[in-house]
Amino acid sequence: MGQKPDAKGKKGETAATAKDKGKDNEPEGVWLAHDGNSNDDSPNHTTFDYAVLASTSQKGEAQTELFDSGASRHMLSYRDLFQDFVNITPKPITTADKHTFEATGKGNILITLPNGQSRTQILLKDVLYAPKMGLTLVSISRLAAAGYAALFRENSCKIYDGKKKQLAEIPVSKGLYCVKAPRAPFAGLANAKEFLSMQEIHMRLAHMAPDTIQKMIRNGTITGMSLDPSNSTMDACDSCEYAKATRKAIGKVRDPP
Repeated sequence: MGQKPDAKGKKGETAATAKDKGKDNEPEGVWLAHDGNSNDDSPNHTTFDYAVLASTSQKGEAQTELFDSGASRHMLSYRDLFQDFVNITPKPITTADKHTFEATGKGNILITLPNGQSRTQILLKDVLYAPKMGLTLVSISRLAAAGYAALFRENSCKIYDGKKKQLAEIPVSKGLYCVKAPRAPFAGLANAKEFLSMQEIHMRLAHMAPDTIQKMIRNGTITGMSLDPSNSTMDACDSCEYAKATRKAIGKVRDPP
């Protein structure tokens, strides 16, 4: 049930672990990998019991994030934290004791994780919105599919990026890897998004190229505004055309009349 894995035995060794054995500077421990083939039609599940996930005491001033090595998707109950939120047909999420929650939306969120004396922000994509959950579930397998790696060792879970740079260190509490962070007051207002057309975003960002804007929205670089799906393209920009205008050079020799 999301418990701390046994890092001593070799049975927990994954294909990713065996493949990378012997590499210099490779952290030791248990690595989790995932093939990244899950999609919206796949069954959603978690290794935690319904009572744990539904605990209303988890919601309030503090936000609890549990890192689950058996969860098929990231799951969140705070609607105001979502970026690019969309409603979806309700989908069941099955808990370890066969109870279910309903996911009614999805989107991307930014989470802030402890990393020693510093903190790191990670963008979680395609997070399910389950309003009746009392906490946030971070799926280790989805992190792996996004290019991150998780190392379970001693009393912490360490998260690395694709270049093996440590991004976060999650402590163990009663056998579970979790982070408790205070929720900022008026979180909904702080995370409010303005839906704008591509033309409007293009003008606000100093006439940046539309392709670059799309990329920055997808990776979470642009915050506070979202692209209106019905106005995601744009016509020629008069200001850009004027700025790019050129003229032919005036010759130094004039032809006689």
